[in-house]
Amino acid sequence: IVSELTTSKLSGSAPYLSWSARTFAVSCVKLPVMLGLPSRMMPFIEGESVRMRIRRGPLSVRETVNILKDVCRALTFAHGRGVIHRDIKPDNVLLSTGAGVAVVTDFGVAKALGARLTETTLHTQLGVIIGTPEYMSPEQADAGGLKVDTRSDVYSLGVLLYELLVGARPI
Repeated sequence: IVSELTTSKLSGSAPYLSWSARTFAVSCVKLPVMLGLPSRMMPFIEGESVRMRIRRGPLSVRETVNILKDVCRALTFAHGRGVIHRDIKPDNVLLSTGAGVAVVTDFGVAKALGARLTETTLHTQLGVIIGTPEYMSPEQADAGGLKVDTRSDVYSLGVLLYELLVGARPI
């Protein structure tokens, strides 16, 4: 999906990829060049994805609230730094057995708000839909997400909440 991927652009995204685990967003360990291509290395998080947890059976209200609280903290942190995740879904939230928290992962299609961050953010092709359609806000699905802001992540968070409570995505 990414149309332009250069070391300088990926390195430029490092400030919003290097958050600590306390932010409930996975941190970026290194930005090495491997086989001539830039890459991001994230720490191993022992546990399971929210998707795997949902498959094991119904979640309690308490478990659901704890997961959502951590995801909201991660999004608040990201949004406060001008970053929209654009792909909040059960597969991108890991339940860390060690820390006992939910951690948001996969900022690979994140969008930076504001000129300063946008200049160093990965560029995507105009009109290409970025994200997972079942969790996407109407604004994100329309026109390739040109009008996407933090509310798009809030929409995806609502779909995630529904799935946590019901065990299936909304129709």
